[in-house]
Amino acid sequence: MHRAIMGIAGATDVITQAYDAIPPEDPGLFGELFVNTDQALRAAPKRRGWSPAKELLLYMAHGMDHLSGADDHDPADYARMRRRELSWLRKLS
Repeated sequence: MHRAIMGIAGATDVITQAYDAIPPEDPGLFGELFVNTDQALRAAPKRRGWSPAKELLLYMAHGMDHLSGADDHDPADYARMRRRELSWLRKLS
């Protein structure tokens, strides 16, 4: 999936595909998230106190952050995204 959509070999946690509204839809955020459940099962045990379900929520938050226009190509942007995503997860708890 990662190679087919992004042209990148190897697994990733989430892929975000944004779409434009199709008339007569109102403008807004439209897209799909492809979430890697196998990656969540591998990653969750490496985080103290995290379940695979919480790891999946993090992936979904990350995908939604991208869908809203956030980018994580440099370390400062990545850190901002991660802080925002963890804040969203804390609000769900």
